[in-house]
Amino acid sequence: MEILSKLLFCAVNILSGKILEWLLIMLDVDKDTKIKGSVTLRRFLISTWLLNPFPVVIAARGSADVIPSILVLITIYFLMKAKYDSFNSKANIVISAFFFGLSVHFKLYPVIYGFPFIFFINPNYLKKDRPFLRYIINLPIKVFTSLNIDQLIFGLVSFTTIISLISFFYYIDGWEFLYETYLYHAIRRDPPTKHTQH
Repeated sequence: MEILSKLLFCAVNILSGKILEWLLIMLDVDKDTKIKGSVTLRRFLISTWLLNPFPVVIAARGSADVIPSILVLITIYFLMKAKYDSFNSKANIVISAFFFGLSVHFKLYPVIYGFPFIFFINPNYLKKDRPFLRYIINLPIKVFTSLNIDQLIFGLVSFTTIISLISFFYYIDGWEFLYETYLYHAIRRDPPTKHTQH
């Protein structure tokens, strides 16, 4: 059974290469990007991911880290689709927010991509429009008052997805789920080794 999970994670890693290809094709459509290229360049860039020893070894040893990474790639794909497909932009933002919430629920570290995604949705967010000191003083207020509707949709759907998943699994497993998923990492004490400072 262990070999099946390793094969699953390797397959997900290969699927992430396909999603990277879709992203590069979408970048090639953009008139503003500097990445213009042939199929050869695209294949080279995808190969740097697929043949990179770190993702290969991580997937092959059965680590689930490839799951949040592919969920983040799917989030980026739908955010870029929202940028280029104005007809379905709101639907694509909702889909990307759902996958972002799913990735944060699966492993907590993708939360660091939240701010870059917010800035990608609205590149003019928090643009400096006054002298530096006045800008810094007004920044805490401007963080919340200058959000556009797409940013609000992304934030609310992501938050709702995370809270819904936490509530569902709390309903199934109770306190044990919260402790082992979130609280254990905050209160654990690793045994000291010769390399740690005491």
